[in-house]
Amino acid sequence: MAEQIRRDTLFTALTRPQMFVGVTYSFFVINAVIAVELFLIFRAG
Repeated sequence: MAEQIRRDTLFTALTRPQMFVGVTYSFFVINAVIAVELFLIFRAG
Protein backbone atom coordinates (compact mmCIF):
# COMPACT_ATOMS: atom_id res chain seq x y z
CA MET A 1 0.00 0.00 0.00
CA ALA A 2 1.50 3.33 -1.09
CA GLU A 3 1.63 6.06 1.50
CA GLN A 4 0.96 9.65 0.54
CA ILE A 5 3.65 12.20 1.28
CA ARG A 6 2.51 14.66 3.90
CA ARG A 7 2.96 18.27 2.83
CA ASP A 8 3.65 20.82 5.50
CA THR A 9 2.25 24.25 4.62
CA LEU A 10 5.25 26.12 6.02
CA PHE A 11 7.74 23.97 4.12
CA THR A 12 5.79 24.42 0.89
CA ALA A 13 5.78 28.20 1.37
CA LEU A 14 9.52 28.28 2.07
CA THR A 15 10.34 26.47 -1.17
CA ARG A 16 8.60 29.07 -3.32
CA PRO A 17 10.47 32.19 -4.50
CA GLN A 18 10.12 35.31 -2.41
CA MET A 19 7.42 37.57 -3.90
CA PHE A 20 6.94 41.32 -3.64
CA VAL A 21 3.94 43.12 -5.20
CA GLY A 22 3.17 40.10 -7.37
CA VAL A 23 6.62 39.50 -8.90
CA THR A 24 9.76 37.81 -7.64
CA TYR A 25 11.85 39.96 -5.33
CA SER A 26 14.95 39.86 -7.55
CA PHE A 27 12.93 41.03 -10.59
CA PHE A 28 11.45 43.86 -8.51
CA VAL A 29 14.89 45.03 -7.37
CA ILE A 30 16.36 44.86 -10.88
CA ASN A 31 13.35 46.71 -12.31
CA ALA A 32 13.58 49.39 -9.60
CA VAL A 33 17.31 49.94 -10.22
CA ILE A 34 16.77 50.28 -13.98
CA ALA A 35 13.84 52.67 -13.44
CA VAL A 36 15.86 54.87 -11.08
CA GLU A 37 18.86 54.91 -13.43
CA LEU A 38 16.68 55.90 -16.40
CA PHE A 39 14.96 58.56 -14.32
CA LEU A 40 18.28 60.06 -13.29
CA ILE A 41 19.68 59.94 -16.83
CA PHE A 42 16.71 61.59 -18.55
CA ARG A 43 15.78 63.96 -15.71
CA ALA A 44 19.29 65.47 -15.66
CA GLY A 45 19.27 66.22 -19.40
